[in-house]
Amino acid sequence: MHINLSNIVNIIVLAVLLSSCGTTRPSASIDITDMPGVPSTSIAPDSSGSSDIPNASDVSPLSDIQNGTWTCVDKNNDALGIDPVDTLPIPDAFEGKSREEISEFTESIGRGDVPSMIWAMDGRISPNGEYATYISNKDCIGDKRIGGMSIYLLNIKTNEERILAKSKNGQYYSALWWIDDASIFCHRTINSTDGEYVICKVTGEIIPLALESSVPYVRAHQDNFFAYSDSASIEAVIRVSYIDEEASAVEYKQYKQSQGYLMTECAISSDHTKMALKVRQDHYSAKRSIIIWDIESDRCYEIKDPKIENTTDVLAIDFNWDEEFLQVNFLVTTDSGQHNELWQYEY
Repeated sequence: MHINLSNIVNIIVLAVLLSSCGTTRPSASIDITDMPGVPSTSIAPDSSGSSDIPNASDVSPLSDIQNGTWTCVDKNNDALGIDPVDTLPIPDAFEGKSREEISEFTESIGRGDVPSMIWAMDGRISPNGEYATYISNKDCIGDKRIGGMSIYLLNIKTNEERILAKSKNGQYYSALWWIDDASIFCHRTINSTDGEYVICKVTGEIIPLALESSVPYVRAHQDNFFAYSDSASIEAVIRVSYIDEEASAVEYKQYKQSQGYLMTECAISSDHTKMALKVRQDHYSAKRSIIIWDIESDRCYEIKDPKIENTTDVLAIDFNWDEEFLQVNFLVTTDSGQHNELWQYEY
């Protein structure tokens, strides 16, 4: 069986790095009664109704956080994540054909540009546990050899599956995260330089997002909040926005990176008030620093790495927020080798 590496690479880049390209203004309307209610603190950060967006240059200078404490959560955090599709009751047949039959057909139509079959991968479970999404190309296999990837929606209770976002003319869809129990933030592309972010609803509606960038790059998300920049530039302005009840992106705050070379990893806190970023001191340095941006006050802080004994190097790899605490995965180097440790920072 031939594996089309370019297509597989495209999917991995889309699903993991959340890369993206130009967008168009949504033309479809949305029935807001289909959207679950979201607390006013999430939908309307500025209760005064002001639409003023702070200039990126208004962000305060860097100042060290004082009195913070590190606690080691896991001294051996090397376990690989499990794709939720491995635990889901995904049907073994599609349109009357078994998985084995479709796989055999894929091999029978030859090599060349024919993509290998992906039955299900990159699962995302809705917050209420009722639905799951995953991507598959089992509906795209054929003699046209144009490739593509669709998003599938699974009702976990009934074991019923349907196509949520159908690939057309070689489109590659990826589901990135659930905004709420009825809406998924997704991306679709035809090639590596032509794509857009969209909102997919469990009702089947697909709504393109208009973002203030010709090549938007989503760096972090939390519920209906997300942060993006113009491509993956190390000197990009980061825009924090939120999805409103009409499934439109509303810009909230801007951050201008000036503390070093911005890296990919970012994370928004669960209460949407802080964002963690990772920077390098300069273009050639491997040393990373963690910067906390207080979104509400526009103040920036640097978190010093924990003091881990008997190490030769400690590098922050990625991080996430556990309620009000920041959890960081560090690559720890000792004389005997390397391993990952999970640490938690508390103000």
